[in-house]
Amino acid sequence: MRRKRRYRRKKFRIKPIKIEKTYTFVIAILVILCLLNIVKQDKVSNKDQELKQVYNNQTNENGVIGKNEVSTGISLIGLEDILYEDDTKQIPITEVNIDSVKNYDITKFKDLDYLKNTFYILDKRTQLTAEDFNAEEFLSKDMSINTKGDKPKVLIFHTHSCEAFSDSEPGNMEQGFVKIGEMLADTLESKYGIVTMHHTGRYDYVNGGEKRLGAYERMEPNIQKILDENPSIEVVIDLHRDGVPETTRLVKMVDGKATAQIMFFNGLCRYIVNGQLAKTEQNPYLADNLALSFQMQLKSKELYPGFTRKIYLHAFKFSLGMRPRSLLIELGAQTNTFQEAKNSVEPLAKILSEVLLK
Repeated sequence: MRRKRRYRRKKFRIKPIKIEKTYTFVIAILVILCLLNIVKQDKVSNKDQELKQVYNNQTNENGVIGKNEVSTGISLIGLEDILYEDDTKQIPITEVNIDSVKNYDITKFKDLDYLKNTFYILDKRTQLTAEDFNAEEFLSKDMSINTKGDKPKVLIFHTHSCEAFSDSEPGNMEQGFVKIGEMLADTLESKYGIVTMHHTGRYDYVNGGEKRLGAYERMEPNIQKILDENPSIEVVIDLHRDGVPETTRLVKMVDGKATAQIMFFNGLCRYIVNGQLAKTEQNPYLADNLALSFQMQLKSKELYPGFTRKIYLHAFKFSLGMRPRSLLIELGAQTNTFQEAKNSVEPLAKILSEVLLK
């Protein structure tokens, strides 16, 4: 006769929860989250605080910011301080379709809102005024240069020489922006007959390490010395790459190649302080600089639609204003590959030749 197995029910004991420890844990988590939020807010506001300090320390009694009024070691802001509106959204790689500047209604060029929405991105620290933007005057300015002789006509330099790309080997100048500048100079000279000087001075590299703060102040006297020694130079180009969110890809297909987009940059020399526009260090060639970037933008849209982003308008002049034909160009960003940047050289050189050699 089989014995019946007797199953014993397991007794499950519920361990008492120590309420005090639970509350302590929850409070600790909340404190950590609050601290992280404070740190995040500090990071966002630090640049605004620095800008206010820069303004206060670089403003003379007339309310004009100028390098001669600097009373501390604080530097002018750099391009990494740009406050974008909506230009850095995710941009897919797309094929450039045939388009032409002729599709733009030139009669609308007198409309400031049309110009702003079609051609420009406005930094939140400055303001666009109608008196500064006369499209008809921009188009009427002769930006062509005299290419006779063997003396340099174009100067290319890099305020931020350490800028590189997503696949660049750290510290390898042959895979960074100085190499892109060299390629652009070679293309302008060999293909278009424009004698070009490429200056490789490193103004964001101090005492063996990268230091962006103060790069513009270190750059200007040296570049001005080069211009004084080479009066034949008519065009000055400060070549950079942009800094964008890591999810952003500034790429277009140009002539069948994945190509980094470019952006022309202007400084309006006006900064909003307490709701009012204050003058910054003045640019005697502001109208010419604006005209050149506008003509470059139109020519780009005619030749390579989609290759250029909108022109960025900032409060400060940065490296602009040393010549009437001064350009600050953002070629790609840190999320572009070195090859994509190299692919931008030929279309950029073509646009420059079309405007400068007409």
